[in-house]
Amino acid sequence: MDDDLDPLVPRLLDLPQPVPLDPHADLAGLDDAKIIAAPDDPAEWPAWRAQLGRWRAEVRVRHHLDPGIYERPDLAWASACYVVSQVWLWDELLYDASTHTFTPERLVADGRTRFGGFDGIVLWHGYPVLGLDDRNQWDFYRDVAGLDRLVDDLHALGVKVFVDYNPWDTGTARAGPDGTELAALVADLGIDGVFLDTLKEGGSTLLECLASARPGVAVEGESTVPIPRLVDHPLSWAQWFADSPVPGVVRSHLADRRHLMHHVRRWHRTHHEELQSAWVNGIGVMVWEVVFGVWVGWNDRDAHTLRRMVAAQRALHDLLTRGEWTPLVDLGPVAQAAGCSGHGSPPVVSGSTHSSTGARSTGW
Repeated sequence: MDDDLDPLVPRLLDLPQPVPLDPHADLAGLDDAKIIAAPDDPAEWPAWRAQLGRWRAEVRVRHHLDPGIYERPDLAWASACYVVSQVWLWDELLYDASTHTFTPERLVADGRTRFGGFDGIVLWHGYPVLGLDDRNQWDFYRDVAGLDRLVDDLHALGVKVFVDYNPWDTGTARAGPDGTELAALVADLGIDGVFLDTLKEGGSTLLECLASARPGVAVEGESTVPIPRLVDHPLSWAQWFADSPVPGVVRSHLADRRHLMHHVRRWHRTHHEELQSAWVNGIGVMVWEVVFGVWVGWNDRDAHTLRRMVAAQRALHDLLTRGEWTPLVDLGPVAQAAGCSGHGSPPVVSGSTHSSTGARSTGW
């Protein structure tokens, strides 16, 4: 790791990628973008929108994107899982150390009050204590008394539950192949989704094991999911995606608007930039306030913004996932002079229907 790495400053690989505006330009380079940058000059926006439309049409043919996973009823929940929270198992909002019991109602109530509610929760378990002995990542879940009841209680509260998979856990005791162990844990606890830590995508064997565990298990890759894997990864966490000054377009969500992403910048004390990008792109956000034992709580203004934002996203879910999207819609010269730019004219959907803090301890 570079000693000069500043987690608050985007790396080169995190920067938005500009779009060549020549109508005959090769756009295949955008396949690897995190965010596709928008031009500063409004006069270039029509050409930019045309190139986005061409890229989207070409990429779906180039990579043979089959939308089948997004049409499965058992996975329909994934595209509406707008706010997820990554929570350490011994967070004091989730666990009462004096009674040695989990308190999911307290965590969910806090999330509802401050953030508008969590659609999903990632139960983070082993790291950074994994490796102190020979227990593996599965042991760090299975040794927790009452974990099955916790999952049931979170489900009863309307929250989807994720576990995380650490592929780098190779030096601890082995009981069986990772895919087999993960699938067994998912089946035994009734888990809804898996966060792939440090992995952009899960391998075919891992996905097959999870598919056999129980129906409707969503796999969420970290960072930039390769375009071909959009067909079997309905979710991804957009870690440290840097945007352009004029809000750009999140590449994976542009390729298929039903692929939901969660913006996250774990060490930042302000989240207005990823909230803006999530809002104009119609994607989600990860709330991560205790990062491996370090309190990095959200400020009241950002929490309020998310609370207001997600209410609209949930109400307009059909439009956000199936509507016609116009990035940087023309709001007129007065709005442009005031520095306002808009993602999304009112979308039209044929045949669709829609309904209208202080720090806390980690406990270890």
